[in-house]
Amino acid sequence: MGDGENVVQKEFRVSLFERTKDKVNGKLMLGIEAFFSKPASYLKENWIEPMQAKHRGNYYHRRFRRVPTIDECLVDDQLCMYEANEQMKRDKMVDKQIVKHLKIRFDECRRKYQDGAQTRCYQTYEDWQNTREDFLVKWGDMPPQHSALDVYYKQVHRMIHERRQRENPENKQKSV
Repeated sequence: MGDGENVVQKEFRVSLFERTKDKVNGKLMLGIEAFFSKPASYLKENWIEPMQAKHRGNYYHRRFRRVPTIDECLVDDQLCMYEANEQMKRDKMVDKQIVKHLKIRFDECRRKYQDGAQTRCYQTYEDWQNTREDFLVKWGDMPPQHSALDVYYKQVHRMIHERRQRENPENKQKSV
C-alpha cells in the first residue's frame, strides 16, 4: 500500500525548473495582459460607458400606457384624439408583426418537414390563416391615411352588419 501512494505522488511531481518556468511564463503573461487590458479597461470604464449612459434609451419592448380609445374621447378633445390615433398605429404595427411572425413560423415548419409538412404544419397554418383573416377584417380596406375614427366606424358597421345577418338569415345569401 505504501508503494502505490509513492507512485501516485511521483506522477504529479513537477521539477523545480518546470515550476520556475511556469512562474516566469505566468508572470510574463500577466504582465502582457495588464499592459494591454488595463488601459483598455480604464478607457471603457471612465470614458466610453459614461458617454453611452447619457444616450442610452429603452427601445426594446417599450411599453406604452393604454390611452382612451377614440369612442371615449370628447368631441373637442384634440389631445385625446391624437393619443388614440397613435395607439391605433401601434396596435396595427403589433398586429402586422404577429401575422408576419406566424407566416415565418409556418414557412420554417414547411422547410423543416418538407414531405410531411401538410400534416405536421397544419396547426401552424391554421393559426397563421386565422390571424391573417382577423387582421384583414380589422385593418383591411382602409385608406392609406386612416385615423382611429375610421377604424372605429368600420368596426361599428361590421357589428351592425353581423347583427343584421343573425336577425335575417335569408339576407345572408343576398349580401354574398
